[in-house]
Amino acid sequence: MENTTVLMAMKDLTGRYLFANKRFLDAFNLNAEEIMGRSDFDLFPEVFAGSIWSSDLEAIRTGEVREHEHVLETEGRKHIYKTVHQVLRNSAGKPEVIITETENVTRRRHAEDQLRIAARVFENAGEAIAITDAKGMIQSINEAFTRITGYEMEESIGQSIGRLLKSGRHSKDFYDRMWSDLNRRGYWQGEIWNKRKSGEVYPEWLNINRVDNKDNEVEYFVAVFSDITDLKDSQRKIEFFSDARYPHESA
Repeated sequence: MENTTVLMAMKDLTGRYLFANKRFLDAFNLNAEEIMGRSDFDLFPEVFAGSIWSSDLEAIRTGEVREHEHVLETEGRKHIYKTVHQVLRNSAGKPEVIITETENVTRRRHAEDQLRIAARVFENAGEAIAITDAKGMIQSINEAFTRITGYEMEESIGQSIGRLLKSGRHSKDFYDRMWSDLNRRGYWQGEIWNKRKSGEVYPEWLNINRVDNKDNEVEYFVAVFSDITDLKDSQRKIEFFSDARYPHESA
């Protein structure tokens, strides 16, 4: 189980354990008697042990504090440990023991990986994405938002998304129904007309999701939309040719 509290151990210059605190022992399911006088190669898989010992040697060689990350695979799962290695010297100034502080950073690295993935998806999405605060003020946009609306990042952040893009084509009742759905169901989707920076009014398909905090209060709104101008044009052409081919009979 991951424990963010630092695990500490002490080894001699040959890599034999002299001491380990309880958190270290518990984290690796070891006991004090089991580790005394043994090396990492006696206790852990070879790859992990070799990585740790390499960092120890670097600290001995340079006389400096060294930080590294190491991967330990157990039962098909990968655990990532961040270690800090330093050498303590005796009164004569000669290296005497190696102190290693270890922290399990698996969850942190996983969360960071997920954030990086989310960021790539956010930026590379073909649909426009805007994140606003509870009052509808824009906090973040992606490149597709700029491509569709014409507004750059610096022109959008801190602006009301409603005032920035409002086309004037919808009634107060339309927006009242939208907010009613957001408050009642937590999301709204539908066709809406908005306005680009150029002043051009265009149709879009819009999805809005409400994101609540742990107290069930609105924290963010995430708006995802796509320009459906081409789709609307195609629909009009189909309707035109359909009417031309099958004209209505006169009464």
